[in-house]
Amino acid sequence: MNPLLLFWASPVWLHRAAGLLVLAGLGLLLAAGLLWMAQREAFSLKVVEVQAPATSLLHVQDADVREALERGLAGSVLATPMAPIRDALNDHPWIRDVTLRRVWPNRFLIQIQEHEPVAAWRDGRLLNRQGELFVADQAWSQAEAETLYGCHLVELAGPEGTHPRVLARAAQAQRLVELYGLGLQSLALSDQYAWQAQLNDGTELALGQDELPTPWEARLSAFGKVLQRVSSERQSQAGAAPFSRVDLRYANGFAFLPARASQAVPVVRSPLPNCLHRLLQGQQHAA
Repeated sequence: MNPLLLFWASPVWLHRAAGLLVLAGLGLLLAAGLLWMAQREAFSLKVVEVQAPATSLLHVQDADVREALERGLAGSVLATPMAPIRDALNDHPWIRDVTLRRVWPNRFLIQIQEHEPVAAWRDGRLLNRQGELFVADQAWSQAEAETLYGCHLVELAGPEGTHPRVLARAAQAQRLVELYGLGLQSLALSDQYAWQAQLNDGTELALGQDELPTPWEARLSAFGKVLQRVSSERQSQAGAAPFSRVDLRYANGFAFLPARASQAVPVVRSPLPNCLHRLLQGQQHAA
């Protein structure tokens, strides 16, 4: 028998078809209504509110936000998709994270978190307090840190992908050496995963690999105590490092190369602390 005749002869199928047609009509009517509403003047963009959840914005300007809106705005607030605007803002080198939200009836709320550099990576990039690398002008950022925060960016280095580990170790080392009135100038992890550091008085430290029998913290702490005592006995040479290079890879002592008057180690001590204290303060607040 013809399927079409069976369909017309079945009240059940006719009822189902009618229901589907009604639902389709209602859906089209609703879509048309929403489209009509979205095009009304009441829903045209009137206000854009920009918030910085953690700190004030230093690098993202009003012009950057306007440019992103112009790239992504498509009619009213209701009709505009969020993704193009979000992508345009994420193209900004200083933006770490951005959140967009519609606020009824004609407002956008944009929350922006900027990168906050705490250290410089040796290849020219910067490290933020979350341990993430980002690209920005390193020299300009160094000057900005000194001006705005009163600190300098420690130079860090290591194999590809080790930047979170290196930053964490630098923070630990800074917390330790500052007990002895010292600061960290640089820290590097070699391709053989051996640690090398420089203090802000110019002293170079060979800390070796983590697999050594004595923990690196104990070896560095023991050296700090010795250096503190030696420095107090050399008041006449204030600012000069008594050692040029120290090998801390020994379990119960260290080898050193003294700083001779004829081959004095250039003093690189900065009157400003390094910016790792900003990272340490954040960790204390989180705890």
